[in-house]
Amino acid sequence: MPMHKLVLPIVLTFMTTGCAMFGGGKQAVSDVAGAIDQAENAVDGAEAAVATATSAQAGSAGRAIAAEVMRQHPMISDKPLLEYVNKVGQYVAMHINPSEKSVRCADSRPMVKPAKGIRVAVISSDDADAFSVPGGFIFVPSGLVAKLRSEDQLAGVIAHEMMHTMCGDDVPANVAAAATDPGSLVSDAMTKPYTRPQLQAADRAAVVALYRAGYYPNHYIRHVYENEEAGKHSAGKARSPFMQKDVAKLSSKIERTVDARRARYEKFQRGVLTAASKASVGGVN
Repeated sequence: MPMHKLVLPIVLTFMTTGCAMFGGGKQAVSDVAGAIDQAENAVDGAEAAVATATSAQAGSAGRAIAAEVMRQHPMISDKPLLEYVNKVGQYVAMHINPSEKSVRCADSRPMVKPAKGIRVAVISSDDADAFSVPGGFIFVPSGLVAKLRSEDQLAGVIAHEMMHTMCGDDVPANVAAAATDPGSLVSDAMTKPYTRPQLQAADRAAVVALYRAGYYPNHYIRHVYENEEAGKHSAGKARSPFMQKDVAKLSSKIERTVDARRARYEKFQRGVLTAASKASVGGVN
């Protein structure tokens, strides 16, 4: 039900119960409280319906835009490379945890993994930036693949885009246009300017995911730094120093974890050696 249709019944409820309140005492107050609760529940229900519709529209828009992207920029014919990049993407996706405290969307929005998972495609394009569209579609231009120096950098790029799509950063402003003219949204998707908080959230998620997956975040940071130097990431200026701070925090945590594991092993080792020594002495006697 449209929000404006809810307003009139709510107002009428306040008007009728308001008249009774002055003559009905506590019962009237109770009736008004009940009416307010009902009104709030009705509004909450309407807002939830709107949110669901918006999510569905975004998913539909994403499919339409993805199809148009691949029409304008077909996937490369190198099947082994396609499979390789997709496997890297699936592996990285396993290490992005929505419940991770250090991984949050900008503006504290909920992070949702696409129902059908993440799909990564390498498209024929000289562009040097990967991008995503709603619904978990991530596109890596062949021009970017040629410039990346390691799998660590590829994994970082994909993880960064995964965060954008799971946070809904890639939802176009005019979702309805995707149904009638998806081609007009392809350019926007490929060059979408993200806000600084959105970029930082995606970078932080990438750093954490790379650590979890066993990659070297510094390799990805190097890629971002080189793009900053070339002026390609003007909206995300100073992203690399920001990520270095995250790496430093994670490094200290990992060092403490390694130290704890080493201490546990040494304790275990001492116990085993001591037990073995006692058994040996007992055997001699």
